[in-house]
Amino acid sequence: MAEPRHLKKAPIREALIDVRVRLPEGFDAQVFLGAKSDLVGRYPDVQERSETDTWVKLGPDRPEIGGGQTRTKGFFFKSGDGLTIAQFRIDGFTFNRLKPYTSWPQIFREAREAWDLYRKTTGPEPITRVAVRYINDLVIPAPLTGVSSYLATPLPFPRDYPGKVAKFFTTIVLQDEDRQVSANVSQTFAQGLNEKRSKVVLDIDAYRQEAFEDDNAEAWKTFEALHAAKNEIFFGSITEEMVRLLE
Repeated sequence: MAEPRHLKKAPIREALIDVRVRLPEGFDAQVFLGAKSDLVGRYPDVQERSETDTWVKLGPDRPEIGGGQTRTKGFFFKSGDGLTIAQFRIDGFTFNRLKPYTSWPQIFREAREAWDLYRKTTGPEPITRVAVRYINDLVIPAPLTGVSSYLATPLPFPRDYPGKVAKFFTTIVLQDEDRQVSANVSQTFAQGLNEKRSKVVLDIDAYRQEAFEDDNAEAWKTFEALHAAKNEIFFGSITEEMVRLLE
């Protein structure tokens, strides 16, 4: 495990703060546009998200495919540079920050401000899940046969095998009963960037799934525990040699 500390070259591709809610049946997503005037200064690009019902009927000759009603599921409010997104959806709220990452206090503050507007449009509906997700791109020297120098939990590579790793994917689910935090952690490699560098994606989704009912403050206090757990998992997944590449 590497010693936790600030990284000047943080490998974060995307950071997300996610809140799932249980809105009334038939909630009209157009209501979210009521927050547009408050959001447009910081997030001027507004994009509608919708879905269409489709059906397939299997018959003796050929299948029949048809479509039904298209429904608006929500709106994405994007910053002018496209790097920050506030998602207002009928199943919840997500705040995305794309690379380059700023800082946890900044994105947490911005997310909370946008969430307050989401809650203003929906009312105090029950929160069912809160999560912090960080997707990290770890660039390491190729080939991946030496990955154990950089990852604390590397893939099991056959000893003395003359070939190289072409692809791998591992995933685990962690549970911390004391803090009531769970986490989905995956490591993925698809192909090398070039002959000298490879990339491993370390995806950490730390969450608490429970009914917060009307306790909005308690739900948002949980994010500090989720962020702390994310940091522990991140530094527990890499070595000091990997950290030196990120400082």
